[in-house]
Amino acid sequence: MSGSEDMKIKNINKNTMHCDDIYSNWYNKEDSYFILCKEKEILNLQHIFEFEDDTIEECIYDDEKVRFESFKEYDFISLNNLSWENKNVILEEINIYIGYNYIILVGEQSGNEIEEIYDYISLKISNLTHEKKELNKIYFWIFDMILKNYINTLESVEEDILTLENNIINEIEKRYFSQINCIRQQMDKITKNLRALLYVGDQFMINENKFIKRENQRYFRNIDVRINKLYDFSISLKSRSDQLIYLHNSGLTSHTNDIATRLTVLAIFFGPLTVITGIYGMNFDYMPELHWIYGYQFTLGIMATLTIILYAVFKKKKWL
Repeated sequence: MSGSEDMKIKNINKNTMHCDDIYSNWYNKEDSYFILCKEKEILNLQHIFEFEDDTIEECIYDDEKVRFESFKEYDFISLNNLSWENKNVILEEINIYIGYNYIILVGEQSGNEIEEIYDYISLKISNLTHEKKELNKIYFWIFDMILKNYINTLESVEEDILTLENNIINEIEKRYFSQINCIRQQMDKITKNLRALLYVGDQFMINENKFIKRENQRYFRNIDVRINKLYDFSISLKSRSDQLIYLHNSGLTSHTNDIATRLTVLAIFFGPLTVITGIYGMNFDYMPELHWIYGYQFTLGIMATLTIILYAVFKKKKWL
């Protein structure tokens, strides 16, 4: 097998790293390991830990599905890490193998988030005393960091929804409609992932393979509660994003009504003037005012007076 620049194998007990010599005789069942690898690199570990082929395929081929399955010697978890960039949710698939003496993170070839998770946890491991170095802490830290990314993503979405709400209230523009549809689609994607993640939280409570020690179960109950709260948060934001459509349509209707009102006011202004000009535009021979020396000024005065009266009435009723 060829070497790998990406795979990192940390011996937790001895606090040593295996990078260049990962295909030498490094594995000892008496030690515990925290391992990072990318997609196809998991093939290099399959013969050691005897992983099922379908889990290997899950790692190699990204499908954005959330899955938790317990096998005889290990648990396999597939989920998505979230981030919010340029009004779009970015999904980075993370696959996790949990055994009695190892935790393996498998990430996308081009993904960076999983390396940040690995480096963050490796640092925390290094700061622990030898007696406190255990896999359950790593297991918890992984989900703790992933859920923090979820909450950061949801809070960023919330800020964008609030900004969009304020923009729609202040003015109606066509571009807001496409932004609303975009943010609704992104919320559907986030909610779908969190709904599936609820099942993972349930599996922590079942703890079929007993990888979670009794004294550490309270930490994973905390993870389960946080997943449920995040799901509730996402449902709330999804509802708010859906309401943006009604807000936009309401604003558009109000804007249309305002234009119609202004046109109606103009029509009322010009209505009496049109009647007067229409009357004196008729071709009758006997119209007294036609030959009156002040007829023209009198007619203009009536038209001006009507205009002033209408303006005063509309202003009082706040139609102008």
